[in-house]
Formats: sequence, C-alpha cells, structure tokens
Amino acid sequence: MLTLILAALLAAQAPQQKFDPHDLSGHWNRTSRFQTFSNVFSGQGSTQGTAEAPLTAAGKAKFEANKPGYGPRAVPPAIGNDPMGTCDPLGIPRLLNTEVITPHQTMEIVQIPGRMLQFFEWHHDWREVFTDARNLPSPDEVDPNWNGTSIGRWDGDVFVVSSIGFDDRTWLDKFGYPHSENMRLEERYRRRDRDTLELTMTLTDPETYTRPWVSDTKVFRIDREKAKSAGDTLGKSIDDTWIHTKITTKLIGNSETPARKINVDVVNGVVTLRGAVETPTAKEEAERVAKTTDGVKRVRNLLKVV
Repeated sequence: MLTLILAALLAAQAPQQKFDPHDLSGHWNRTSRFQTFSNVFSGQGSTQGTAEAPLTAAGKAKFEANKPGYGPRAVPPAIGNDPMGTCDPLGIPRLLNTEVITPHQTMEIVQIPGRMLQFFEWHHDWREVFTDARNLPSPDEVDPNWNGTSIGRWDGDVFVVSSIGFDDRTWLDKFGYPHSENMRLEERYRRRDRDTLELTMTLTDPETYTRPWVSDTKVFRIDREKAKSAGDTLGKSIDDTWIHTKITTKLIGNSETPARKINVDVVNGVVTLRGAVETPTAKEEAERVAKTTDGVKRVRNLLKVV
C-alpha cells in the first residue's frame, strides 16, 4: 500500500510535458464511452441520474418515428430507418459522438491559416471551420448540408465552433435523436494536456427541444503512432512545410508577435527566426511559439530588437 501511495505522489509531482493549448492538430481517438449526444438512457451501462432529452411534442414525434438499430429502441436493420443504413453521411454532430471502435474512432484535426479542418475515418468524411474572423451567416443565406456551416474563434484556451444550416435528415447519434434545419450547435474544444482533448457541445433547437441541450464531455486521446503509420499525409505532420505553417499561424494569432515582420525558415526541423521586433518580450515570445511546435528540434532566434 505504501508503495502505491509513494508512486501516486511521485506521479502527481512529475513535471507536466509542455504543450500549446491552441494547437489542436493531430489524430485523436475518442475514449469516452457514451455514444449518445448526451448521457441519456441508452442501455450503455449505468444510467443512474440520467434524464431523457428535453423533447418538444414535435421533437418527440420525430424521435418516435426514427427506428434505430442500436440501444433500447433497436429494431432489425431491415425495418429501421437509420440514415447510416442507406449510406448517407452521418453529419455533425453525430460524427463527433458515434463510434469508439477501432479504427473508426479517429478524428484528425488540421489547423491552417483561416481554417480548421476535421477528417473523420468513419466514411472518410471531412468538414471545415472558418477561423478568418468572418461572421456566421444568417440561416437564409446558407443551404442546409450534412455538416452545417461553421466558424471558429478562441475564447481563452477554448476553441469555440458555432454552426448553423444542418440537413434535418441526419440524427444526433445512433439512437435516433432528431433535430430540425434550424438547429444551432456550439462546440467547445479544450486541450486539457499534451495527450487529451475534451469536447462539450450545446445545441439550441426550439422546434425539437424545449431548452438548450448540453452534451456530456467527450474525451479524446492523441494517437501519434497512427500519424506515423498514415505517413503524416494530413494533420500532425512534422515535415518542414508543416512546421513552417504551424509557427506562422500561431505568430499571426499572437498579439505579442508582429508576424509580418518575422521570417520563419525551417530546415530538417531546425527553425531560424529572422527579422525585427520592438521589444525583448516579443523576441522571447516568438521563440517560445517556435519551441512549443511539434516537430521542432531546435530554434535559432536571430530576431533583432529595434
């Protein structure tokens, strides 16, 4: 027992590995157990303390008309109407909470200037989230589609995605919870540590639910081996071009670093910073940004303070 206590104390005192909370890129495997949008009764283990979704009368009618092949309301696939059964795209948010079985549980995130991209191994679907400071369009300006129309922004260390324009043929999850075309969805991503990403979602859909419905916290673990086996063709690649893009993107989003005055050169993972900054703090911050970028082996800070 004493050995276990000492091991726990040592683990708690161990220094945390450095990571950039604004870097969400990588291959992420979902590890949280529930495959519903939120922790409602689904037949998945203990459901003590759970409550049914806050369905309106119209929402309940749509829910009862949906015939899933999973959960407590499951019917044989031949008489069900799950969109998955006709090979329709799963859509958002179902792609974010459905599968936890290898190899379908992986979501890959790519961050490039002006956009965040997500690639889902299930059906090889993908979506884009615009991060170029544009406003979310009004609902009458977009055509409903499987994954909606999305913009993203940072709220401290939380990446907030706001979306509208969803095709109402999709379900929220594999248990048949519905939504209307007027659903609004907010996703909040937080990199808790170097290896863990958390996601909480809130949907607002007065036609279907009596109040905003908040999901349970979805937990993802990074999979560096999958990135290597995939040849780093997308996402957490660590070649020089990718490192250059990551550093430049972070410098642009950092109020302390004049990105347009900093030249970033990368050769075999060695980063050289050249140019002029106004303060020693800006020089130090630019070096910190480069050093905390995955794949960087060494940083040569040749910035001049003028």
